[in-house]
Amino acid sequence: MADKYPEGTSDYRAPLLLGTENYNWWKGRIELYLSREPLALRVVQKGPFEFKDKEGKVKDIDDLTEAELLKYSFNGRARNSLMNGLCPSECDKVSSYKSAKEIWDTLELYHEGSKRLKKVKLRKLMNEFGNFKLRDGETIRESQARFQINLNALK
Repeated sequence: MADKYPEGTSDYRAPLLLGTENYNWWKGRIELYLSREPLALRVVQKGPFEFKDKEGKVKDIDDLTEAELLKYSFNGRARNSLMNGLCPSECDKVSSYKSAKEIWDTLELYHEGSKRLKKVKLRKLMNEFGNFKLRDGETIRESQARFQINLNALK
C-alpha cells in the first residue's frame, strides 16, 4: 500500500479507513468530519435518539413530530458518513449494524482492542520507554527507529 492516506481533505468526503495502519489518523479525522453536525457526532458517541410516548413505549416512526424526525435522521446521516469512510474490507465488518454507535464501537474494539487490552499495551509501552537506552555503538536515529518498531508492534 503505497499511499497510506489516499484521500485529501474535503468537507464533502469522509476520510477513508484502510485498516489498522491508518485507524488512529482516521478516527481523529472522522470525528472532525462528523463534528460539522453535532447531533451526528452525538449519535455516534451515545447512540440514536429514542422517543417515547406518554406510557413510556417507544414511538413508531409514523408518530414522530417534525422535530423528532429531524433528530431521528441523524443516526442515518452519521451511519452514512461512517460507511462512506470505509474501504470494502472494513465495511464488511459493520455493514449489518443499524446504528452509528454500533459501527463506531465495533471498529474501535477491532482496531484498538478492549479497555483491558489497551491498559496492557500501555503498561508494556511504559515499561519499554522506562528501559529505553542507547545500545553500544548505536546512533540516536537508530535508537529512535528501534523504539518506533517496538511501538508499532504494540498496535
